[in-house]
Amino acid sequence: MSSLITPQYNPSGLTMEKQRGPAYSMGKKEKDMPLHKGKSEKVIGENIGEMEKAGHPKDQAIAASLNQARKSGADIPDKGRKTHRHPRHSEHR
Repeated sequence: MSSLITPQYNPSGLTMEKQRGPAYSMGKKEKDMPLHKGKSEKVIGENIGEMEKAGHPKDQAIAASLNQARKSGADIPDKGRKTHRHPRHSEHR
């Protein structure tokens, strides 16, 4: 057996980046379109709007904008952190 890797057949002739769409090329687009720094609702809203206009999914636009606001000092809890505990579970600590 040969250890050569054969390229897969690509009938459309498009590169992988063009086949996947704008969501997968975030690294390149992020350099072209940096998010505004700031923690106000206005800046967060502008960032979300710009990312959606650039073709990113709404959830991704919101997550990236809130992450940028956190880096700028906004008091926004992380998605995975729960700030409220149920009273029954506090006794099991």
